[in-house]
Amino acid sequence: MQTRQKLTKRNERLSKTKQGQALLELIRQHGTSGLAAILGADSSAIGLWVYRGQVSRRGAELIEEKLGISKAKMRPDLKADDWECPGPGPQIGQRTKHDGADQILLIDLAAHFGSVALLCEKLGVSVGTYHNWKSRNRIATKAVNAMLRFRLPADLRARLEAIPR
Repeated sequence: MQTRQKLTKRNERLSKTKQGQALLELIRQHGTSGLAAILGADSSAIGLWVYRGQVSRRGAELIEEKLGISKAKMRPDLKADDWECPGPGPQIGQRTKHDGADQILLIDLAAHFGSVALLCEKLGVSVGTYHNWKSRNRIATKAVNAMLRFRLPADLRARLEAIPR
């Protein structure tokens, strides 16, 4: 019962704007997970669009590319010039780059210990903390010092010692 009320309120909220109406129409046709699958996006991206009441600019471009629905219909609030400039941050479906020195080192350390979970257990940190270090390309000094106390192959030790502390 409560879910139905939430959906009704969501639909009312989205119906108030043209871009919300376009999003609602897509969700009714394909469903949230179906739309995510078609676009090659995570369903959380669709959830964010619903929360914001409109498809992202990149999402509108993907919808045009994959479904043939014009991006102008999905985002009537944007002018022609708005489509020309590149969007901020990573694009939907873009593979994350892990080419920083600390990122590569973290990947190699996880491989050495058998998994990310085992490395984190040995360090006494959460997997989320590991991923924060990796996404920021910066291992915490405290963790570097702890890892230097482990028995490691010479190449990993040298790379850890090269990190400024």
